[in-house]
Amino acid sequence: MTVLRFCPACGQKLLKASLMNYCASCGQKLADLAGLAESPGAAAAAKLPRNVHPSTPDADSGQRSKPPESAEYYSVVLKSCGNQQRVTERLSKVLRRSITATRMAVELIPCLVLYKSKAAAVQAVTTIFAEERLHYTVITGEARASAPALPGLDQEMQYLLKHAPAGLWLGEFIRMVIPSVERKSGFAALIATDCGLYLFNRPFTGTCSDRVIIPYAWLADILVANDNRLILVDKEDAGEDWLRVTEAGQLASLYRLIKQVLVRDAGNCCPQ
Repeated sequence: MTVLRFCPACGQKLLKASLMNYCASCGQKLADLAGLAESPGAAAAAKLPRNVHPSTPDADSGQRSKPPESAEYYSVVLKSCGNQQRVTERLSKVLRRSITATRMAVELIPCLVLYKSKAAAVQAVTTIFAEERLHYTVITGEARASAPALPGLDQEMQYLLKHAPAGLWLGEFIRMVIPSVERKSGFAALIATDCGLYLFNRPFTGTCSDRVIIPYAWLADILVANDNRLILVDKEDAGEDWLRVTEAGQLASLYRLIKQVLVRDAGNCCPQ
């Protein structure tokens, strides 16, 4: 169980954190927030606040960088972090929290950066994430931090899903799982959601360094090479990454999934 010194929902310092169940400032149940940083085995039973729920995009819509105007409150889950010090300093100014409180939240990635917040606050935070090229989701309604149930996976993939932080899947829907794909750096397990590609090093050790996240919105295009490779063309640095998928059916399905998002939702899915 993660012991919190600061409340990730409001940023206030917690007195006798190990003995407290609720934040004295905002009333948030601390076990729900700490659960985002734990593995699904410990966090599956922990619920986020009752009025927070993963947005329900359709199969092709992906994650929106701006929340829908019809909803009043939003929560934001940060799922990757590049320059942690710079991100912490920028978020601290926008959220009006101390550097220490902000750092504590960022270090819990995937972490709940905002809880039950207005659209203006969400936009200020997601603008930073977009500029820093970080992966996040905006959530409305009610959410549960739990491992997705995907039958028919091999033992190692079941272990991966069980021990990966439950917060990774908040606000996203898993569309496809490929137990092994080849990359420049070696072999990885691939989980494709409606927002991006999650690549987990094999063998899986359960650390943050195990995973790489490639949001679809970072991609300018995707191409198929003759040697069963998907060429991922990055928008900003004009660089290319690639994935080799040996099974032709999986290759075609993954290509269609990514292409649909790029064609229909260019500029709308995840940070840009």
